[in-house]
Amino acid sequence: MTSSTASPWAQQIVVGYDGSTNAVAALEWAAREAASRGVGLRVVMALPRAFEGMAAPIGSISSVLPTPAHHTVETVGEDARRLAAKYLAEDKVRLTEEVGSPAAALIRASERAEMLVVGNRGHGAFGSMVLGSVSSAVAGHAACPVTVVRGAVDDPDHRRPVTVGVDYVEPSASAVRVAAELASRWGVPLRIVSAWASLDQGAAVLPHLRPDTVAELARSRFDMARVAAEQAAEVARSLAPGLEVDVITPEAPAAVVLEDDSRRSGLVVLGTRRLGPLMRLVLGSVSHAVLGHASCPVTIVPGPPEETASHH
Repeated sequence: MTSSTASPWAQQIVVGYDGSTNAVAALEWAAREAASRGVGLRVVMALPRAFEGMAAPIGSISSVLPTPAHHTVETVGEDARRLAAKYLAEDKVRLTEEVGSPAAALIRASERAEMLVVGNRGHGAFGSMVLGSVSSAVAGHAACPVTVVRGAVDDPDHRRPVTVGVDYVEPSASAVRVAAELASRWGVPLRIVSAWASLDQGAAVLPHLRPDTVAELARSRFDMARVAAEQAAEVARSLAPGLEVDVITPEAPAAVVLEDDSRRSGLVVLGTRRLGPLMRLVLGSVSHAVLGHASCPVTIVPGPPEETASHH
């Protein structure tokens, strides 16, 4: 993956699908999002290595795969088309098959996508397709934003706010822009959360610090969080004038705050950093925690190279 693959993103949403219940939720979320944006939907089905050398485009697969596998692939493909047809015209949906690692197939597909969507976990017709280790791998290496569909999924007519987590040390403008665009298009408020943990939360050095020093450091963290959140609000309002923006700077660990906030949000958006010669994405402990425990879908947004160049 090169640094040029993330921008501009191609005019399509990509979703991983294996026929499992979680994959159904992901496909429907992705199809609604594609319809909302007016773009196409590419459904990627990853076949296990047992099918290597036998994959073919949907429609011609009957002459290539043995009958049981043919039936399974055809059935899953038909289900995918039926689900997508509730939101998109037939010519807006494309099904493709990849043999081998689901994560690798989805990462490749992300190079030509506006967004990649996966389910929380899957164990459908082809075995384990999405999430568990796949979600972390995809979220950590994709060239575009990755949405992991988990928890409560909002009805399009009754959406809850979009929440974006802002790291006060290394804020992600890319994550704020994606969150603001989604909130504006969905017609919901944007919640900007910049949590800060005071030193009394696990700091072994506390007994050696004067109380006034501890207070000063806490005030410094609060000020940094407030500034980061207000700057994020400016970015959001400039992108979407009229957007209702709420700024929250609680004194608590970010993962705890965002997991709690996910109970009242329709989507939580987080940023990642690109590091190293291959522009590898780094998922911090907060992203891992939220991906594993959020009560709503989570979108992970990669930052552009220039946004993190100073941190290499």
